[in-house]
Amino acid sequence: MDHRMEAEFILNALKTGVAPLHGINRLLVDREKAVAAINEVFQTAERNSHVFFIADFFGNGKTFFSHYVFVEALKRNFLVSKVVLDRGINFHLFPHIYRALMEQMTCQTLNFQPNFAFILGRSSMPANTASR
Repeated sequence: MDHRMEAEFILNALKTGVAPLHGINRLLVDREKAVAAINEVFQTAERNSHVFFIADFFGNGKTFFSHYVFVEALKRNFLVSKVVLDRGINFHLFPHIYRALMEQMTCQTLNFQPNFAFILGRSSMPANTASR
């Protein structure tokens, strides 16, 4: 994607009130330490499963940064699930959290759309037929 097209994509996404899927790294300001920490998490997660939470004060960009992490993880071919822990999630009931995680699971192949049934079907196929 050329720079002009990427800029238009970013601006159109922001006009609609959403963080862009492409070019989000161009909007990060003063997040060098957080990006370095996330890159370490990605390196560790390539060898082991990994779960992490983003916590910060109100208005410090948690939602935006978590979207950046989501997009970067998908670019690196991770299986990703992003769940916002709010009043709709009963945090003390693990089955509710698990259900939310499964419902929101996606990968790069799905163009960022959650579809656990598709992922489960592909993972149960023999390795040589999964890409067909």
